[in-house]
Amino acid sequence: SVSELQREKASTYRLNSSSTVKYSKTRSVWVKGGAVVKASGVNWSKKTKKSFSGYYSSTNYKTLALALAACAKSSGCKGVTKEGTGKYRLNSSTTSKTNTASTAYSKGSTLVISNDYYWTKVSDYKFKTNLSTTKYTTQALALAACASKSSTCSGVTYVSKGKYYLGKGDSFKSGSGYTTYKKTSEIKSLNDYYWTVYSDYTLSGAIKSYKTLALAMAACTSSATCNGVTTHSTSVHKTNTAYTPASGSGKTAYVKGSAYTSSYATRYESHMYMVHQPYILAGAYGSKIKTRTAAFKACEKASACKGFNRYGSGNYKLAKKTTKTQTVGASAYIKSGTSIISGGRLWGLYEGYKLSGYADTTKYATDAKAFTACTSNSKCKGVTKEASANYRINTGSTASVKKSMECYIMGSSVTTSNGYYWASKSSYEFDTVGSTKYTTLADAKTACVKAGSAKCPGVSKHGSKEYYLGSDRNIHPNSDYSIYLMGGAEVTVTTVSISYGNYAWKMKKPMHLSGKLGTTKYTTRNKALTACAANTRCNGVTKNPKGVYYMYTGSTARPGSKMVTYIKEGKSHMASKTIWTVKSDVVLGSDYGSTKYTSLASALEACAAASGCKGVSKIADGNYKLKGTTTTTSSTGKKSYIQGSSVTEYDDYYWTEKSGYQFDNKLAKTAYATKAKAMDACSVKAATCSGVSKISKKYYAMKGSDISVKSSSTSYVIGDRVKITSYIILGAKAWSVHAPYALSGAADKKTYTTVNKAGDACVANSKCVGFTRTAANKFSLNTKATLTEKTSNIAYVKHDKYVTYNNRLWPKFSGYKLSKQYGSTTYTTDSKAMTACAKSTSCKGISKIATKKYILGSTTTRTKVSKNVAYLKGDEIATSSSLHWTKKSGYALNTKQSTKKYTDLSSAKVACAAAATCEGVVKHGTKKYYLYKDVKLVGNDDRITYLKGGDEVTFTTMTLTNSNYVWTYKNPYKLEGVASKTAYTTRDKALKACAAMSSCNGVTKAADKKFYLKTGSTPHYGKGQTSYIKGGKAVSYGGYVWTTKSNKKLSGYADTTTYTSLSNALKACKKSSTCKGVTKEGTNKYRINSSTTTSAVTGYTGYTKGSSTETTNSYVWTPKSKYQLGTPGKTVYKTKALAAAACAKSSTCTGYTKYGDAKYKINTGSDVSSKSTSTAYVRGGYSKTSHTLFYSDTVFHACSPYKYADAYGSKYSSLAKVLDACEGATKCLGFNYDGSNFQMTSSTTKSAAVGYVAYKKGGDFVSSDGYMWDHQKNAKLTGYYNKVTYTSDAKAYAVCAGSTSCKGVTKEAAKKYRANTGSTTSTSKGMHAYIQGDPFVLYSKYYWSEVEGYTLSGYVSTTVYKSRDKAMAACLTSSKCHGVTKEATSNYRTNTGYTISESSTRTAYIKGGAKVNYQSYSTTYSSYTWTFKFPHTLSGYADAVTYKTRKAALKACASNSKCLGVTKEKASTYRLNSSSTVKYSKTRSVWVKGGAVVKASGVNWSKKTKKSFSGYYSSTNYKTLALALAACAKSSGCKGVTKEGTGKYRLNSSTTSKTNTASTAYSKGSTLVISNDYYWTKVSDYKFKTNLSTTKYTTQALALAACASKSSTCSGVTYVSKGKYYLGKGDTKSSSTGAHVLVIGSNYKKYWTYIHADSTKTWVFKASAPYTMNKLQTKKTYTTVDDVNDAVMAGKGTYTGFTRISSSKYQLNKGTTQTVSVGKVAVKVIGVYSSYGATCGPRTVERNFLEMPALLPTKLWALP
Repeated sequence: SVSELQREKASTYRLNSSSTVKYSKTRSVWVKGGAVVKASGVNWSKKTKKSFSGYYSSTNYKTLALALAACAKSSGCKGVTKEGTGKYRLNSSTTSKTNTASTAYSKGSTLVISNDYYWTKVSDYKFKTNLSTTKYTTQALALAACASKSSTCSGVTYVSKGKYYLGKGDSFKSGSGYTTYKKTSEIKSLNDYYWTVYSDYTLSGAIKSYKTLALAMAACTSSATCNGVTTHSTSVHKTNTAYTPASGSGKTAYVKGSAYTSSYATRYESHMYMVHQPYILAGAYGSKIKTRTAAFKACEKASACKGFNRYGSGNYKLAKKTTKTQTVGASAYIKSGTSIISGGRLWGLYEGYKLSGYADTTKYATDAKAFTACTSNSKCKGVTKEASANYRINTGSTASVKKSMECYIMGSSVTTSNGYYWASKSSYEFDTVGSTKYTTLADAKTACVKAGSAKCPGVSKHGSKEYYLGSDRNIHPNSDYSIYLMGGAEVTVTTVSISYGNYAWKMKKPMHLSGKLGTTKYTTRNKALTACAANTRCNGVTKNPKGVYYMYTGSTARPGSKMVTYIKEGKSHMASKTIWTVKSDVVLGSDYGSTKYTSLASALEACAAASGCKGVSKIADGNYKLKGTTTTTSSTGKKSYIQGSSVTEYDDYYWTEKSGYQFDNKLAKTAYATKAKAMDACSVKAATCSGVSKISKKYYAMKGSDISVKSSSTSYVIGDRVKITSYIILGAKAWSVHAPYALSGAADKKTYTTVNKAGDACVANSKCVGFTRTAANKFSLNTKATLTEKTSNIAYVKHDKYVTYNNRLWPKFSGYKLSKQYGSTTYTTDSKAMTACAKSTSCKGISKIATKKYILGSTTTRTKVSKNVAYLKGDEIATSSSLHWTKKSGYALNTKQSTKKYTDLSSAKVACAAAATCEGVVKHGTKKYYLYKDVKLVGNDDRITYLKGGDEVTFTTMTLTNSNYVWTYKNPYKLEGVASKTAYTTRDKALKACAAMSSCNGVTKAADKKFYLKTGSTPHYGKGQTSYIKGGKAVSYGGYVWTTKSNKKLSGYADTTTYTSLSNALKACKKSSTCKGVTKEGTNKYRINSSTTTSAVTGYTGYTKGSSTETTNSYVWTPKSKYQLGTPGKTVYKTKALAAAACAKSSTCTGYTKYGDAKYKINTGSDVSSKSTSTAYVRGGYSKTSHTLFYSDTVFHACSPYKYADAYGSKYSSLAKVLDACEGATKCLGFNYDGSNFQMTSSTTKSAAVGYVAYKKGGDFVSSDGYMWDHQKNAKLTGYYNKVTYTSDAKAYAVCAGSTSCKGVTKEAAKKYRANTGSTTSTSKGMHAYIQGDPFVLYSKYYWSEVEGYTLSGYVSTTVYKSRDKAMAACLTSSKCHGVTKEATSNYRTNTGYTISESSTRTAYIKGGAKVNYQSYSTTYSSYTWTFKFPHTLSGYADAVTYKTRKAALKACASNSKCLGVTKEKASTYRLNSSSTVKYSKTRSVWVKGGAVVKASGVNWSKKTKKSFSGYYSSTNYKTLALALAACAKSSGCKGVTKEGTGKYRLNSSTTSKTNTASTAYSKGSTLVISNDYYWTKVSDYKFKTNLSTTKYTTQALALAACASKSSTCSGVTYVSKGKYYLGKGDTKSSSTGAHVLVIGSNYKKYWTYIHADSTKTWVFKASAPYTMNKLQTKKTYTTVDDVNDAVMAGKGTYTGFTRISSSKYQLNKGTTQTVSVGKVAVKVIGVYSSYGATCGPRTVERNFLEMPALLPTKLWALP
């Protein structure tokens, strides 16, 4: 065997007699183990008479297979020992000892069986040599390719995902992540066993010879002594006792391995059967059965049958037990429970059982979700329903009893075809197949069905277009093939949806339910359905095979032979000729299309017309979506409507049409010629009649629930009565109309011919409570209001009071509440409750249960409750031709008055109003309206009916603004509920009081001409009274007033555009004739709407368009054409502007009226009355404007019409002058503009003042994302815009700038920024608030505030500019110009005015101040740190001297204790200052004196003694100053260091200091660069304004060297870009992104010592740079340090030292005076010692000391 060979070199193998391995570089060995056992995907080495040590677990396994399977799953298990019969133990070690009674199995490599080979899996190795460069994308492809090249391919290497290569030879090399599949033995699977194939080998111990291999293998499988088969020739195949192959040229040995098992699921009738091969079940009984189908049928009938056995062809027996025993050649069929098909797979259902072991931790809400999860989980064997909406997937497949649970055992994949169930199984083949090839699976299945299950067990797929019929039921593994096993005949399920007892029911046959509810028997379907409808625990009804009905709690239909089930789906809803099942608190699955429907009716109509639509889900009020699936998901508050069967209405009943079906039993033998006559007969006997069936062109009334498929028939299943409720207005009263119902008790003896006549008579008759339509145009008055069902009758019940709201009728019942509440919300007003109710089909009305407490009701039944008020939700109501009309969509009337067609509704209503006998108008289609004379409504989805009611009440309505609210004016109406007992004498006073009172919802002007505050918002007719209903906050834009509604969405879209700003949306709405308002649906997302109907959506804001408005003279005016206002004054004004100005100045004026051309009068009084030749302009609230303005790095906030208190000082004629004055005055908090002059104020307390503008001084200006931001220190804003905390201001600005809801940003702590909804600040120490202002345009260094929807007044000139920039350029050249207005596209004007006024199509650009270029950095000079600031100035002079240069001034200040800084006042003029407080100054720059300079870690540090900084940056204590400075330098958040004591240094987050005598503080300055004997301060994003020369330097080093050599004139170096450096001049710098400057500072001075020795003495030298010494000896120059050192020592005291002049140039000195000299080094002798001697070390310790002093070996010498 190959397993025993040692590979010595290529193609050279030798057999060895020893198993001891030794190292050899190039060789590899195969050490022979025990006999191979292949099981559970692993190689096992079998060692007889051996046992392993160490138990891995305490479990005893009864069979070897179980033990090997358990060991294979655990990495800790190393082997298995058979200790006795039926006793196998797992071992943790393979250390073995001799035990004659035992057999040990050691675990080897993982096995893969594929393509008729065993493959050993080896991780983290790959073949050293690939067979080819071909890359295979899957393991299957690679293994197949290798198998086909068996002589050269050694296996497959997995490299990475989608990369497999074929291997060659036996050499491997390690490689992490690789996996190698080593090809070992060839295998064959047949006769329930695996056979290992050895070509050119033979087995010994021949038993018997057979002519075919199949016969030999079959004989061997049934023989205990046979271990294999040898093929000697084509017709000679011998069975053998030996299992070890020996060489045998031309022969092939087949070694018998382990038996293989297979299982699959199939279905027969209502059960799933699990088929196991090779097994038989225990408890076989009965006689032999010849066919599988007969065995299935017998087992289905026998309750004791648990399955059956197949012993061979034509030999089956039933079994009473499910215990199975492995038996070669047999198959066991276990009856596994009710069969369910889900997700293309069979599942066996066991009620009252559970499965063990969880495959994951998830609890699934539905069986479908659990089935899907189980199918994709390799560990899962089934599903258990543990409780409602709690399904778990299990690893066990054996069911155990558990009451209240049910489990589903997973079976095979299954399909239906040719009337049968087919289970598919890949990588398997039938033991024998036919010879006929079929090119399609369908053809093969057809042929198989035709042959019959006895001859054909299924179909085998051999390849593309290669299918064969199986001829033997035994199957075996074969990776090349797939099989399709034929099961039982497909069960046809009949399904019909009906409506009965207000519920939707789904009839299924043949199916049954589980969970019998009680023992009551019902003899008819209707009785059972009635009982189930009334029982909340009942979920359905099942009729058993004996014709008896029972109620059940289960709702899932399972297959049940000869049974019929009715599943209670939910409340039924009839619409669009369809039964819809209503499901509360659920939403259906996937959407069908993307359209959102605003009403239920429109959504149901669309769904009914769409073939793929399965239902409708109400997502929110006014938001309905079509759905393509009936799968539900729980969602509180949602509601879904699942589509059922189509229905028709006839004889006051719903009928479900089912084509191709026929009831099994006739109610009577009578045959009817028409469907209508049969339905009439069925309706009369509805208690026993189930419907009508058309049989052979005749119609019959039918009974019972059995219905069967019959293609030539059509059945009509009778359902619920058609019940219609309507509401109309007759005789100034509300009426509810009920069909088919009648009232009782005669109020008089008359018969009335029209509804209006009967209504008028009933109103006049005190006994009359209603009337009944008994036949067409026949009405009788009644005294009793009890409703009784009666076909073809209609009852009209009189209700007294009513209200109309949102075009709907609401009958009112004082002293009552609706019996059942709908939802849990309590509303504060009747209008809010009515709005909510109108949106819900489940809401039947509202109840007022207390002051400001309204609830919705789900029933029209009323209960008496004192002080409550109930309102029933009626129909849509409209007024036309002085009459009320009730609208009923989806209905038609019964009888036409005439055939005359009207093309518009208005004309039809006029004609109907004029005809006494006309009862209504029906719309048949576009421009098709007809008059009808009968009031009976008939369902018709294509029709709309308008029922004629009583007389119309006329009223006047308009909207206006006042006190920041929108008010709806209604005349003649009153409001209810007293909010205050105060009577107000004017409208404005009352509206102002109501606006300030949260409980006030409106104002009513009573008959006494006084105004009263009201809590109610629903208007009621009130003769001689007018009301003002308070709406939302007012927004005035584009000539309209808009009512703001928070958390509301308007319905219907007026266009398809999404607008990014409110102004754009309002502008678009103004232009659209169909637009009724705007909804903000999210950040920068606005839609314009076609309806004012709202629905609650959290986070949305609705803006309802009101009356048109005008803004002028600080007020909003509402024009009302063909009306006049109040009482006119005597003065006549010729223009509207003059009248408006006069009214604005008068406290009693309520508006003005245009009475004719050039004739305007101002008015007092609030009543609006009709006058066709006039136009009233009603004065509303203030027209408020606001904008932000930039000046000198400060933000100013302007608002009008307001002024601030405490004005002081001079009056200024221009904005620029007052801004300059206020900016420099700490007392100034703002200023007022009165239209002519400006004056500063010391207060920001504001009051309304018509004609004024108030400007408030804000904080520092911050520019970001195109907006101005007002920076307020130690302050915070209120309200969080979102839950996000931003790590930078830029991120927060970006988010806030993108949303109109965000008003600013607060920095709460380091790297903690929050976006805010509030714009008002409150004090909060340490925080920073940034209030968002207007967007701006930066043009020509000026900031221009951009205010959309507004205009500036006054023109500078008549010039019209085509671009904004041209207009701004012109404005900057004129002192009169204060801004620019964009009046239209390419139309810009320059303006003289300061104030803005509303103009929706314009945009104002208000000129602010010029941009300030701030500069600040730290530098060093004369041992101090200095902070440079521009543009700033210092105050107070420290001396009287004027200095011409900065260096001279800084040097003088450094030596002057009074001097705290230097100011450059102008060119060559520097002064010393006694104050360090900086103030803004346009042209000056300052150097603020800091502490003594400390230079460390590349940073300037300012040392301040007796000071400590506040705020710790970290909790670390540093032991040395150097460590602390280094740590601080690395962190941008660290601002300084404080020495708190000896060896105690702390980092600080702030440089705010306080006196502390024991401390020293070091504040961090700018970054330092040391070069060319100077310190250089680095300042990013700046460049010198003036260059010293045009010379360009290519490196920083060259530039710094050049500048250092010109230090008297060079101020530093500018880096422009790569390879571009320039020398700078002067102190002025300009910003330049990406550039940086290196400002020259003081000299960098350094000192160090070194030693130089000769044979007797050691000399100590001190070097100082950059210095030179006097008395330089220039006659001789030395070129090396050693030479000059020797010269000094040779002089024996003549020389004091030497000077390094330049590289390789040294000269001796005799003097000791040192002076600064850039580039030079002075070296002085400081001591001579003789004690060290010549053995102390090298002559010179550091030869490059001048260049690298920091590298001196400080530990080499211990100097005294």
